[in-house]
Amino acid sequence: SGKISEWQGTISYNLGISYDVSISEKIGFVPGIEYTRLNAKRKNPEVWRGYSIDDKLVSSIVSAPLVFRYQLNEKFNFTLGPQVNYWAYATRTKDGRKTSEKPLKRINAFDYGVSGGIGYNFYKNYGVELKYYYGLSELDEYPGSFSTNGSHSDIGKNSILNLSLTYKL
Repeated sequence: SGKISEWQGTISYNLGISYDVSISEKIGFVPGIEYTRLNAKRKNPEVWRGYSIDDKLVSSIVSAPLVFRYQLNEKFNFTLGPQVNYWAYATRTKDGRKTSEKPLKRINAFDYGVSGGIGYNFYKNYGVELKYYYGLSELDEYPGSFSTNGSHSDIGKNSILNLSLTYKL
């Protein structure tokens, strides 16, 4: 457990709002709040008696990135800083059996990590941002293998890659 590489993300969506507080001409502090719908599946499904067992996770995450922005030039910027996530909901489907992970407390409600990205302003107030979140904390309260009795979920650590369209007011 604890291996980010055990799960493979799929295309999903996120929405957010942030506020850019200028510290100097090139540096700013950008706190924000985001909602992410995260879909993932296990890269290498378990095999039992020659039968492959599907394993999928769908979750709703509310994030608070607290990043610093460095404005390289008029078009490009870089961001880096801590991020805290609240796992509002998670559902896991393993071999067709659906379990609601969050209400059964199989995963921690919060995780934390580092968020970094690059942004490009392409037209007036419009831009794009590519951001990566690297989780530092274990999501499973009791790391180990998934079991139907609810003692373990073996989810590991969270990792999110976002490509976002941005608009500045």
